[in-house]
Amino acid sequence: MFMSIRENLSKLELNNAKLVAVTKGVPAKTILESVSYGVTDIAENYVQEAEEKFKHIGRKVKWHFIGHLQRNKVSQAVRLFDVIQTVDSLRLAKKINRAAEHQEKIIKVMIQVNVSGDKHGVEPEHVRMFYNELTGLRHLEVIGLMCIADIENPRLSFKRMSNLNSKLKLPYLSMGMSNDYKTALEEGSNMVRLGTAIYGKRNKGFLEQIVGDIADFFREVFS
Repeated sequence: MFMSIRENLSKLELNNAKLVAVTKGVPAKTILESVSYGVTDIAENYVQEAEEKFKHIGRKVKWHFIGHLQRNKVSQAVRLFDVIQTVDSLRLAKKINRAAEHQEKIIKVMIQVNVSGDKHGVEPEHVRMFYNELTGLRHLEVIGLMCIADIENPRLSFKRMSNLNSKLKLPYLSMGMSNDYKTALEEGSNMVRLGTAIYGKRNKGFLEQIVGDIADFFREVFS
């Protein structure tokens, strides 16, 4: 049975965790509808897509970047987003810091951790050292850790993240998506990134979605 955005939001059990609505592929009109029902933070994977939506949405929400940030898009990302959740290298962090300095702002960032072993991110054993390096960049404010969990064993990924942050004590653990957010909350997440759970499944078929994602990636790299 079709569920409305309002109904989907009302059924979420978030335990006071911050909700970040993942809006990749979601039209601006639909995003604004969810904002009218209480969504305050949205997340995008591509800078170019976010720029188009920003024309219609503006600063009605906090903008989070959750994709793999191309270095040629850093300046635009710093200008647009309130939080960049996917900082995974010192080279990228320094470029973000320089862009923020030029724009005379301090930007909130999160460290992406490769807890599953097959994603982008800092290896768990290097997170402490990486965090220490980031604290020397004056235009970055590190507010948390972020991960994409292992599909086969998400709970183990979430446990590892909680253990890491028990030492760093950063404000946010961004972990948990539509299919595993309840497990993430049980393991200490206080920020979840939900798309399908709010907006439903996209109408595109699986193959069409993959082709579309590849096209989006190349537009992002070469535009």
